[in-house]
Amino acid sequence: MVNYAQALTQKLPGGLDVCFFTNSGSESNDLALQLARHFTSSKETIVLDGAYHGHLISLIEISPYKYNGPGGQGAPDYVHAVPMPDPFRGKYHGTDAGSEYAQEVKIILGKIQNSGNQVSAFIAELIMGGGGQLIPPAGFFQMPSSLCGMQAAYVSRMKFRSVSAGWGIITGASRPRA
Repeated sequence: MVNYAQALTQKLPGGLDVCFFTNSGSESNDLALQLARHFTSSKETIVLDGAYHGHLISLIEISPYKYNGPGGQGAPDYVHAVPMPDPFRGKYHGTDAGSEYAQEVKIILGKIQNSGNQVSAFIAELIMGGGGQLIPPAGFFQMPSSLCGMQAAYVSRMKFRSVSAGWGIITGASRPRA
């Protein structure tokens, strides 16, 4: 595990040199969310509509799939969902769909900042399982890392032998590579 952590952190931007190994995707997402909220002193969270991030209370409140579903109570005021970046059935289509969906994130970010708050996290899956194994359009994920002053936890889950593993990156002076 130590060797793996060392090899992994050598591939990350400078200053990102700590690994947390967790037991599940829910645990990974919860930890990343806690770290982001602590680091930013904010609960303002941007998510993708239709997303599912886990079955813990902290994750149900940021999972539109759950809070908008049967028995759900809607999103808390500090959770902001942007349209699911679906280039086939979604709001935008064609070669510019990625940048158009990215613009939706920028609009929400602007509203949060104009209210005097800052974003704690933008949480999205690289492939939306809850959205039907949806691969977001090209250009969508380049946007968040380029937002000026956005300090966020970028969280993704990948499948390894049917085990969900996740990671979070807290950005400050460092930024994830696009």
